[in-house]
Amino acid sequence: FYLMEIYIKIIKYFYYIINVKKVIRFLIVNIFLSKN
Repeated sequence: FYLMEIYIKIIKYFYYIINVKKVIRFLIVNIFLSKN
């Protein structure tokens, strides 16, 4: 089941991207709020 490993890697990659976007958005919001 080689295809399954590729599928799992793709899923992990997407989760990583989503988490990074959340963290970046969180940091941007915090910086924006702290300036005001």
